Amino acid sequence: MDGKSNEITAIPELINLLDLEGHILSFGAMGCQKNMARKLDMTHADYLQARKADYGALHKQAEEIFH
Repeated sequence: MDGKSNEITAIPELINLLDLEGHILSFGAMGCQKNMARKLDMTHADYLQARKADYGALHKQAEEIFH
């Protein structure tokens, strides 16, 4: 990593370094990027991602599932 890093750039690099299979990870809104979900799917880890109302249709689908 270079000197300019943030959660969006650091998480994918961290995912590459860790053996996450069989572990559960959780992310706030900043960690809910499509590329992170794809990368986590490839590790066979389970994960939770926060979804706020400004996620539009995806947030609405999640609400419908849990109601």
